[in-house]
Amino acid sequence: CGGAAEAVEDGKTGFVRDPSRPDEWVALVQELLAAPGEVVRLRKAAAAFARRQFDVERTGRELLAHLLSACEG
Repeated sequence: CGGAAEAVEDGKTGFVRDPSRPDEWVALVQELLAAPGEVVRLRKAAAAFARRQFDVERTGRELLAHLLSACEG
């Protein structure tokens, strides 16, 4: 449905919803408006997830490993 699946942990760091179902998005926004503490929790969790998942040193090591593996095989 668009976007990178590894960028969001549904309900933990963000939300995955069907883009063709605006009613789902409306309900979600209404829930979040009623729960500002949940928004803060999500924001903190998303920032921590992004720092772990997309760390430049980690990503570089993984890319190098893949490239070396490809050269060997």
